Amino acid sequence: DLAKIIGSGVTEAEPTEQWWQERVHPDDAANSSLNVLQRLGKEQSSFETEFRIRHADGHWVDICDRGYIVRDEYGTPVRVVGSTQDISAPKRLEREIVESNARLKFQADILATTNDAVIAIDRNQLVTYLSPGAERLYGVRSSDVIGKALSAIHQYEWLNPEDEQHALSDLADRGTWKGENRHIRKDGTQLI
Repeated sequence: DLAKIIGSGVTEAEPTEQWWQERVHPDDAANSSLNVLQRLGKEQSSFETEFRIRHADGHWVDICDRGYIVRDEYGTPVRVVGSTQDISAPKRLEREIVESNARLKFQADILATTNDAVIAIDRNQLVTYLSPGAERLYGVRSSDVIGKALSAIHQYEWLNPEDEQHALSDLADRGTWKGENRHIRKDGTQLI
Protein backbone atom coordinates (compact mmCIF):
# COMPACT_ATOMS: atom_id res chain seq x y z
CA ASP A 1 0.00 0.00 0.00
CA LEU A 2 1.62 3.21 -1.20
CA ALA A 3 -0.02 5.30 1.53
CA LYS A 4 1.68 3.19 4.22
CA ILE A 5 5.06 3.25 2.53
CA ILE A 6 5.40 6.98 1.92
CA GLY A 7 2.67 8.39 4.11
CA SER A 8 0.83 9.91 1.15
CA GLY A 9 -2.12 8.32 -0.54
CA VAL A 10 -2.36 7.95 -4.30
CA THR A 11 -4.85 10.85 -4.37
CA GLU A 12 -2.35 13.08 -2.51
CA ALA A 13 0.55 12.16 -4.76
CA GLU A 14 1.00 14.37 -7.76
CA PRO A 15 1.51 12.20 -10.82
CA THR A 16 4.48 14.26 -11.98
CA GLU A 17 8.11 13.31 -12.36
CA GLN A 18 9.15 16.34 -10.31
CA TRP A 19 6.88 15.37 -7.36
CA TRP A 20 8.47 11.91 -7.16
CA GLN A 21 12.06 13.04 -7.80
CA GLU A 22 11.80 15.63 -4.99
CA ARG A 23 11.11 12.78 -2.58
CA VAL A 24 13.98 10.53 -3.68
CA HIS A 25 17.11 10.65 -1.50
CA PRO A 26 19.75 12.77 -3.30
CA ASP A 27 22.32 9.94 -3.13
CA ASP A 28 19.85 7.57 -4.80
CA ALA A 29 18.55 9.80 -7.60
CA ALA A 30 20.23 7.71 -10.31
CA ASN A 31 18.48 4.59 -9.01
CA SER A 32 14.98 6.03 -8.90
CA SER A 33 12.44 4.25 -11.07
CA LEU A 34 12.05 7.26 -13.33
CA ASN A 35 15.77 7.45 -14.07
CA VAL A 36 16.03 3.69 -14.52
CA LEU A 37 13.16 3.77 -17.00
CA GLN A 38 14.90 6.48 -19.02
CA ARG A 39 18.03 4.33 -19.33
CA LEU A 40 16.28 1.11 -20.33
CA GLY A 41 16.90 -0.18 -23.81
CA LYS A 42 14.08 -1.10 -26.18
CA GLU A 43 14.74 -4.81 -25.66
CA GLN A 44 14.13 -4.62 -21.90
CA SER A 45 10.65 -5.32 -20.66
CA SER A 46 11.18 -5.19 -16.89
CA PHE A 47 13.24 -3.50 -14.21
CA GLU A 48 14.03 -3.67 -10.52
CA THR A 49 15.69 -0.94 -8.50
CA GLU A 50 16.20 0.08 -4.89
CA PHE A 51 16.30 3.60 -3.50
CA ARG A 52 15.24 5.69 -0.52
CA ILE A 53 12.22 7.94 -0.60
CA ARG A 54 11.17 10.54 1.95
CA HIS A 55 8.12 9.61 3.99
CA ALA A 56 5.50 12.33 4.54
CA ASP A 57 6.73 12.70 8.16
CA GLY A 58 10.33 13.26 6.98
CA HIS A 59 12.15 9.94 7.59
CA TRP A 60 13.66 7.87 4.77
CA VAL A 61 12.10 4.63 3.61
CA ASP A 62 14.09 2.04 1.66
CA ILE A 63 11.99 0.74 -1.19
CA CYS A 64 12.29 -1.73 -4.01
CA ASP A 65 10.45 -0.88 -7.22
CA ARG A 66 9.76 -3.64 -9.72
CA GLY A 67 8.05 -2.98 -12.97
CA TYR A 68 6.99 -4.39 -16.29
CA ILE A 69 7.01 -2.09 -19.30
CA VAL A 70 4.17 -2.34 -21.79
CA ARG A 71 5.31 -1.16 -25.22
CA ASP A 72 3.46 -0.42 -28.42
CA GLU A 73 4.30 -2.01 -31.77
CA TYR A 74 7.14 0.52 -32.25
CA GLY A 75 8.77 -0.32 -28.92
CA THR A 76 7.69 2.91 -27.28
CA PRO A 77 6.70 2.50 -23.62
CA VAL A 78 2.99 3.20 -23.19
CA ARG A 79 2.51 2.01 -19.64
CA VAL A 80 4.43 0.67 -16.65
CA VAL A 81 2.85 -1.88 -14.36
CA GLY A 82 4.69 -2.48 -11.14
CA SER A 83 4.93 -2.74 -7.41
CA THR A 84 6.65 -0.88 -4.63
CA GLN A 85 7.84 -2.76 -1.56
CA ASP A 86 9.12 -1.35 1.74
CA ILE A 87 12.50 -3.01 2.32
CA SER A 88 13.56 -0.82 5.25
CA ALA A 89 13.90 -3.71 7.73
CA PRO A 90 16.26 -5.86 5.62
CA LYS A 91 18.23 -2.76 4.57
CA ARG A 92 18.62 -1.77 8.24
CA LEU A 93 19.96 -5.27 8.99
CA GLU A 94 22.29 -5.02 6.01
CA ARG A 95 23.68 -1.69 7.29
CA GLU A 96 24.09 -3.16 10.80
CA ILE A 97 26.05 -6.08 9.33
CA VAL A 98 28.30 -3.70 7.39
CA GLU A 99 28.90 -1.64 10.55
CA SER A 100 29.56 -4.77 12.61
CA ASN A 101 32.01 -6.07 10.01
CA ALA A 102 33.81 -2.71 10.04
CA ARG A 103 34.12 -2.91 13.85
CA LEU A 104 35.39 -6.49 13.65
CA LYS A 105 37.93 -5.52 10.97
CA PHE A 106 39.11 -2.64 13.16
CA GLN A 107 39.51 -4.99 16.13
CA ALA A 108 41.30 -7.57 13.97
CA ASP A 109 43.66 -4.85 12.71
CA ILE A 110 44.47 -3.91 16.31
CA LEU A 111 45.15 -7.54 17.22
CA ALA A 112 47.32 -7.93 14.12
CA THR A 113 49.51 -4.95 15.02
CA THR A 114 49.87 -5.34 18.79
CA ASN A 115 53.03 -6.87 20.20
CA ASP A 116 51.03 -8.62 22.92
CA ALA A 117 50.56 -12.36 22.66
CA VAL A 118 46.87 -13.15 22.21
CA ILE A 119 45.82 -16.78 21.99
CA ALA A 120 42.21 -17.92 21.77
CA ILE A 121 41.19 -21.50 22.48
CA ASP A 122 37.88 -23.32 22.45
CA ARG A 123 36.43 -25.43 25.27
CA ASN A 124 38.60 -28.38 24.17
CA GLN A 125 41.71 -26.20 24.42
CA LEU A 126 42.19 -26.23 20.66
CA VAL A 127 43.75 -23.06 19.29
CA THR A 128 41.28 -20.90 17.33
CA TYR A 129 43.37 -17.71 17.04
CA LEU A 130 47.02 -16.76 17.45
CA SER A 131 48.06 -13.12 17.12
CA PRO A 132 51.24 -12.07 15.31
CA GLY A 133 52.60 -11.05 18.73
CA ALA A 134 52.06 -14.62 19.97
CA GLU A 135 53.72 -15.98 16.84
CA ARG A 136 56.82 -13.89 17.60
CA LEU A 137 56.84 -14.66 21.33
CA TYR A 138 56.42 -18.42 20.94
CA GLY A 139 58.27 -18.88 17.67
CA VAL A 140 55.39 -20.64 15.86
CA ARG A 141 53.21 -19.81 12.86
CA SER A 142 49.47 -19.41 13.22
CA SER A 143 48.86 -21.68 10.23
CA ASP A 144 50.77 -24.48 11.98
CA VAL A 145 48.80 -24.40 15.24
CA ILE A 146 45.20 -23.37 14.46
CA GLY A 147 42.94 -26.31 15.29
CA LYS A 148 45.64 -28.02 17.33
CA ALA A 149 45.99 -28.40 21.09
CA LEU A 150 47.42 -25.49 23.07
CA SER A 151 50.43 -27.71 23.76
CA ALA A 152 51.39 -27.26 20.09
CA ILE A 153 52.43 -23.73 21.07
CA HIS A 154 53.92 -24.27 24.50
CA GLN A 155 53.91 -26.34 27.66
CA TYR A 156 53.11 -24.66 30.95
CA GLU A 157 53.65 -25.17 34.66
CA TRP A 158 51.64 -23.44 37.37
CA LEU A 159 53.77 -21.45 39.79
CA ASN A 160 51.11 -22.02 42.47
CA PRO A 161 49.50 -25.45 41.89
CA GLU A 162 46.11 -24.48 43.36
CA ASP A 163 45.84 -21.65 40.78
CA GLU A 164 45.29 -24.27 38.08
CA GLN A 165 42.04 -25.56 39.60
CA HIS A 166 40.76 -22.02 40.24
CA ALA A 167 41.67 -21.00 36.68
CA LEU A 168 39.89 -23.99 35.14
CA SER A 169 36.80 -23.33 37.27
CA ASP A 170 36.81 -19.59 36.45
CA LEU A 171 37.32 -20.33 32.76
CA ALA A 172 34.31 -22.66 32.76
CA ASP A 173 32.11 -20.25 34.75
CA ARG A 174 33.11 -16.84 33.39
CA GLY A 175 35.27 -17.45 30.33
CA THR A 176 38.32 -15.79 31.93
CA TRP A 177 40.96 -16.79 34.42
CA LYS A 178 43.73 -15.24 36.48
CA GLY A 179 46.94 -16.82 37.71
CA GLU A 180 50.63 -17.20 37.02
CA ASN A 181 52.30 -19.97 35.12
CA ARG A 182 55.57 -20.59 33.37
CA HIS A 183 55.43 -21.17 29.62
CA ILE A 184 58.01 -23.39 28.00
CA ARG A 185 58.48 -22.80 24.28
CA LYS A 186 59.15 -25.65 21.88
CA ASP A 187 62.84 -24.72 21.89
CA GLY A 188 62.94 -25.02 25.73
CA THR A 189 63.04 -21.29 26.45
CA GLN A 190 61.06 -20.48 29.60
CA LEU A 191 58.71 -17.47 29.75
CA ILE A 192 56.99 -16.22 32.90
